[in-house]
Amino acid sequence: MGGGKSATSSGRAAGGGGVFTNVRSVNFDGTDDFFNTNSTFQSTFQSSYTFSFWCKLDTTSGTQFLFSAQNAANSDRVACFLSSAKVALFATSNGTGTSTIYDNSGTTLTNWFNVAGRFQQSGSNVIKTLFVNGSQKSTQTKAGMTLSQYGTVNSPVNIYAGARNLNNVASFFTNGLMDEIALFGSALSDDDIASIYNSGVPADLSSFSPVAWFRMGDINGGSGTAISNQGSGSVDGQLTNGPTYTTDVPS
Repeated sequence: MGGGKSATSSGRAAGGGGVFTNVRSVNFDGTDDFFNTNSTFQSTFQSSYTFSFWCKLDTTSGTQFLFSAQNAANSDRVACFLSSAKVALFATSNGTGTSTIYDNSGTTLTNWFNVAGRFQQSGSNVIKTLFVNGSQKSTQTKAGMTLSQYGTVNSPVNIYAGARNLNNVASFFTNGLMDEIALFGSALSDDDIASIYNSGVPADLSSFSPVAWFRMGDINGGSGTAISNQGSGSVDGQLTNGPTYTTDVPS
């Protein structure tokens, strides 16, 4: 699995310069707010990949999608969501899908927590693993699944955070805060993911070579709707329908 160096709280922020600080997050109202990364799974997930984000929910009731992209036929999709007050993860590539795996450890979701989803192509199999707060919670191997087929048969859609994106229609919105949303074009190691959690304090991710890294207010001074991409990709994200900035951050 992918290597990488441990992040430190004193590292330099990718693209932003200066000493790393995290002083802002974004608050989603659970009604219609979401974050459009403006990146498709076709451009991001056609080989082994990992995503990570921080979240703090106002409520654990109902179904809330935290990270999602699903095309019209549901032939290609990836989603991390809240179901029965548990974090859940699943994916499908060209009609071949994993079953849903869950965090059954009783994580307190109304406190800040970190989620990482890792999908590793291993021959003709995909190994899917869910991490919460730097620890592996569940894993599954799916035979006959090929990540290179993501978005090649059916039209791809953008990845949303804070809502389900089903064929470019948002629903099942997140009610709470999100921060430090990142996409990596490799299967990060267990140690890498533990370093990203960093004992509960977000740190500089640049040493892990993110394709996309959205600081959720730290780079733009907590104003405007555009969230600049601090990863290697050139596409910025967009806050949609009025989510607001807050100084409540993981610490």
